[in-house]
Amino acid sequence: MPRPLKLALNTVAIGLVVALVAVFAWEQAHADKSAIPAGKKNVPAPAFALDRLDGKGKLSLASLRGHPVIVNFWATWCEPCKRESAELEATYRRYRGQGLVIVGVDTSDVTGDIRSFVRKHSLTYPIVLRGQGLSAKYGLTGVPESFFVNRAGRIVWHVPGGINASDALHESYQDGLRALLGSA
Repeated sequence: MPRPLKLALNTVAIGLVVALVAVFAWEQAHADKSAIPAGKKNVPAPAFALDRLDGKGKLSLASLRGHPVIVNFWATWCEPCKRESAELEATYRRYRGQGLVIVGVDTSDVTGDIRSFVRKHSLTYPIVLRGQGLSAKYGLTGVPESFFVNRAGRIVWHVPGGINASDALHESYQDGLRALLGSA
């Protein structure tokens, strides 16, 4: 290979590396610092006040202080969300006497679709709407995703995926319940 061509290729390669480093540095400098890194625990849960599906005003995380809370991000089109809904409902019914509140945060659907989903899956725990901005604050990587918030408002567990008995994350979900409720 002629020396000028080799020198040009080396220069291009170095330029590409410098460009990649610059892009990485820019993304780090402009990243949402309030977002919770996936799996991060023992940090304050981002506050929210979102419209309730049942039309009873807004539901805020601050109003649930003193209760253990599972904040579950989901969408009507999400297959794992459909499968986990029965597990979440069973958990809510089993532990609500201990003060547990599950808040379903719909991330992207129209109200009619959400109502149909809630009816079809017989969900009785609170559902809130328009959680897209909240998704970013929690550092959401996809749906479903659940954050376990203790009575003091701190995240004590995180499950990034579906949480029903047939999924690999079920044991992590059970660990989250134990962390949240003591010995569930």
